Amino acid sequence: MGIKTVITLEDLPSALSVTSFEASTDGVMDSVYFLNSDRVLKIFENATVASVEEERKLLTLCETLPIAKPLGEVLSICGKPALIYRRCQGKSLKRAEINEIREVGTFLRSFSYPNIDTAEH
Repeated sequence: MGIKTVITLEDLPSALSVTSFEASTDGVMDSVYFLNSDRVLKIFENATVASVEEERKLLTLCETLPIAKPLGEVLSICGKPALIYRRCQGKSLKRAEINEIREVGTFLRSFSYPNIDTAEH
C-alpha cells in the first residue's frame, strides 16, 4: 500500500507554492501526499476526470460536515486526475477500537431526520 505515482516538486504546478511534501503510506487505491503540512494531494490512479469532478462536487455540497474539503478544481498530475484537500485533523486507523466505532456511529447519526421514525425504516 502507499504511493503508486511517484512525484517530485517539479511535477506540481508552481501556483500551488509547494515547498515541501511527504508521501502517505496509508493510501490503498490512490497516491496521497501531504503538501506543506496543510494540504493533501490525492492522485487518482484509476478514476476518470469526470468521476473525480463528481467527487469534488459532492464533497463541496457537504461543506457543513467535518470532512476534508477539496480546494480548487481537478488537476492533472503525471497525466492522472488529482484533487487537493485542506488537511484536517485525524489519523488513519489500522484497527478500529470501540471508541472509534462509536465516533463513526455518532457521525452517521447526524444524517438522520428528526421527523422520521427509525423503527419503521
